[in-house]
Amino acid sequence: MWVGPMLSCGSTKDKIKSFPLWVYFEICNAETTVINQCTQLLSPSADPTYVTTYISHSFPEHRHYLCAGSWILMHGHPENINSANLGRVLREFSPEEVTANIYTMVDVLLHHIHLELQLRHPLQDLILKACANLAYFIWTHDLLPLDILLLALIDRDDDPHALHIVAMIQLRCRLSTFFVTNLLAMDIRELKIGNLRKILAS
Repeated sequence: MWVGPMLSCGSTKDKIKSFPLWVYFEICNAETTVINQCTQLLSPSADPTYVTTYISHSFPEHRHYLCAGSWILMHGHPENINSANLGRVLREFSPEEVTANIYTMVDVLLHHIHLELQLRHPLQDLILKACANLAYFIWTHDLLPLDILLLALIDRDDDPHALHIVAMIQLRCRLSTFFVTNLLAMDIRELKIGNLRKILAS
């Protein structure tokens, strides 16, 4: 059984964050259906026509778990899921459905970090891995909006790992801005660590 994390599918911590995801699945008997649907939709060899079937026939309450399901099926390797199918479905979702997906995915990834820590995996490695996988959704394939992801993580400020991920994402954004705006105009020999630290500290 997938014993999920604490559910949070709103824009504030006052929503039903304390409601266990596994209880939700038990109540509506949906876990097997959700995972089966995600597998059919997101496997690398998935039939493209299943996108239409999913959009037409999936229950709205199940659709909120699409990104969480994709995170689970990735097993830490983004190439394990079909980004084309995922993108086609997400484009059909309402903004509210996309937001609910992001919040639920954040809960799942934080839960998985805690599980991995219990297995004595280094925290720094887990944070870096989570950020790399989030980059797949945000930058590599432009599947999810960065601002909503950051809000979802900040809303989980009860979990210090969420804020670590926020800091890493913000660092990546600042590095990207630095290189885009400065690298082309700078002699490569001038690009020293001291200059980089000064930019990041500003």
